[in-house]
Amino acid sequence: MPDSLRFEIFDDASVGTTYDFLTAGLKPIIGTWRIQKLAGRMMHTVLLAIRDTATNIRTDVNDLEDLLDQASLHINDALEKRSVWYRAQTDSESAKRSLVYDFELVPVDSAAFEVYLTHEAAQYALSFTTDGSSEEDTAQTASTSALSCLGGVWNLSGSISGGRVNGRIDKLLVEPQSSTVNKMWIGVRPLRELSGSFTAAYDTTALTGTGVTTTADANSRSGSYSNVSFSGGEDMILRFSNRDFGSGSQNYIGRFLILLRCRVSSSGTICNIRASTSLQVSGSDPTYNDPLNLGSTQYVSSTSFQFVELGEFEFPPYRGHSRQTMVNMRINLEVGRIAGSGNFHADCYVLIPADHMVTWSGLNVANTGGGAFSTDPMQAYFYTFPDNTIEGFLSDGFAPSPFDGNPFGLGTVTAKDWAYPFDGGVLVFASQREGIQNISDTVDVSLEVFRKWTTYRV
Repeated sequence: MPDSLRFEIFDDASVGTTYDFLTAGLKPIIGTWRIQKLAGRMMHTVLLAIRDTATNIRTDVNDLEDLLDQASLHINDALEKRSVWYRAQTDSESAKRSLVYDFELVPVDSAAFEVYLTHEAAQYALSFTTDGSSEEDTAQTASTSALSCLGGVWNLSGSISGGRVNGRIDKLLVEPQSSTVNKMWIGVRPLRELSGSFTAAYDTTALTGTGVTTTADANSRSGSYSNVSFSGGEDMILRFSNRDFGSGSQNYIGRFLILLRCRVSSSGTICNIRASTSLQVSGSDPTYNDPLNLGSTQYVSSTSFQFVELGEFEFPPYRGHSRQTMVNMRINLEVGRIAGSGNFHADCYVLIPADHMVTWSGLNVANTGGGAFSTDPMQAYFYTFPDNTIEGFLSDGFAPSPFDGNPFGLGTVTAKDWAYPFDGGVLVFASQREGIQNISDTVDVSLEVFRKWTTYRV
């Protein structure tokens, strides 16, 4: 016998009403339960039978319909907090459940329905749709402190284990520790075969081209930045080429959004830049071989160091991935000048995993709250709801139970397949203040993850 086979209403805090097939009047007829996967969801059909008084049959059917009606209310109304779940738990299996989207409950023989009731029996056909996978009923949690805003790396595999499919990141919480955060980039990289932790930030000084020198600067990642003087002309030509991924190059196999921390030296100067990837067999010359991938042209006019998005790239950009395929891969950067007479300063790249990624702008989340809460950091919450819709909001840092603070804004969230990899993951974080990126800024980050399975939970 299963340990549980039931529908249950969840009200954001605890399980409320349930309808358990193991104890209720309507029971599944053995051999009639069918499951079909359709468009990422599961369609369940089953015949139910009951033998009881007509009054009790009506009551039992109404109880089941009332509960399942709540499923449609939750899906169709974002303000309806109570959701309905189908919980199936085989003998000695840990509990798992899946969100119910819709249902239909009808008599098997509607023409003879009253005849059945007078004989104190009834048969019903039940069909309902759930999410394509089931998740655990209690989230796993993990947190880290003082994560760098300049490509901070957090290996989550030791804290959160995976299921059989990608898990739901129910809540992500970011608390600034140094200064106000205006924009953030967060990516979670799957732990692919032969890959482990990696460094997300790379200097641009590895290989340099025409008109490029190195200038000392304590506010740069490694104490210096690359200065482009345009002494040989203003055309957008190759200025930088990085190839030094080192002995752990297999750790960089994947998809990444490349950020460049850069600026111009004087007001009125506008530079155009473009990234690409290519291969070079040997040598150290920054030759711009045939590009395998080209990013879009970006324009830089700020005199303060900021992140600029150069585009998403695959490392390497072809199949047959191994350490060897990464050895000669290059990240290239073309730089030109279209206005003014100032120089271009390039500090470092930050690689944000693009497999599971969130970009959040317009935040203005401070490291201290206001009024009575001036000693607490403000908070940025990002939620993924059971139906996979997403929402972010900002809190003043005061969190009276059971709420997550007093919301004061939403910001603009862009998410790409935001989920926790089933085989574990590495989180990379980058952020900047309004108009400037400071290398010493840090944040505290915490996660709540529900693991998922398509069949049995193990």
